[in-house]
Amino acid sequence: MAFLNGIIDVYADETRSYDSVFTSEGYLDVLAKTVGRVRGEVRKIDRRTNLQLRAVAEEVYENLTAFIKYRRSLRR
Repeated sequence: MAFLNGIIDVYADETRSYDSVFTSEGYLDVLAKTVGRVRGEVRKIDRRTNLQLRAVAEEVYENLTAFIKYRRSLRR
């Protein structure tokens, strides 16, 4: 799940020159399609046995959904 945080970190600043790759290649739509699967994987992690992993996974999921919402707001 760290790779999702990496993607978010790289493309969080829409003013960077390489952001055109993110927008022109439709990466936002690709990320949006992964939300359900990411949520499913988070739910598979048992809180009783892997509390820390579950917390990290939930944070990644929340960051992903917030990032998608943010980037969609830029389209307007």
